[in-house]
Amino acid sequence: MPLRDDQIKRYSRHLLMREFSGAAQERLLRSRVRIHGTGSSAELCVLYLAAAGVGSIRLASRTASAVDVARRARALNPDAAVTAGAARGPADFVIDFARKADSALVRRIAASLRAGVPHVLSVSGAGAAIVKRYREGDACPACLLRAAGFGPGDRVEVEDLGAAGAAGAAGPAVAAIATLEIAGIGSPPSAAVLIDPRRARFEDLDVRPSPACAACAALATRRPSP
Repeated sequence: MPLRDDQIKRYSRHLLMREFSGAAQERLLRSRVRIHGTGSSAELCVLYLAAAGVGSIRLASRTASAVDVARRARALNPDAAVTAGAARGPADFVIDFARKADSALVRRIAASLRAGVPHVLSVSGAGAAIVKRYREGDACPACLLRAAGFGPGDRVEVEDLGAAGAAGAAGPAVAAIATLEIAGIGSPPSAAVLIDPRRARFEDLDVRPSPACAACAALATRRPSP
């Protein structure tokens, strides 16, 4: 569906970019993104996606903060249908903001991989965040955290640092990966990215899956042939 005049005006900054196009903006408007997790990283991501023109954003949470950010995102851009509630219905893109690398997180990533749905993870520990666009055969979230040096005694959550800390970078970083991939611009990053403002660390983590890790094995499962 071609962009309306009011949409051309709303997204004029996108359309002026050489890499962008009206077709790219139309893909964003047709896209359906599902987000798991809460906190300032997730809230910033929702607002960035709404501003970019993602047509449907479903938050798999109905906490007061999720309901509030959905309301703010709809006010920011009337093109964005942003809802908070159960994670039902199809999605073209899945985003996870996790505070621990548990089995439920691994199951969600594995389900996306089997269905061929892009999945981006932001997992936190010790005041930092790791952002990863998952592919079949990637290392599991727990192995990523261990490779970054986060141990079981690390208790500082990424959200404790507020918008000035890792949360302020992780949310927009995840939104940028999703926006560019949905729009069909460039290639998503292959490595995980460590964001640690307290130690001034911003680096790629090229972590291989562990042969002895059951979670890594679950993410190596290939989706069935059609």
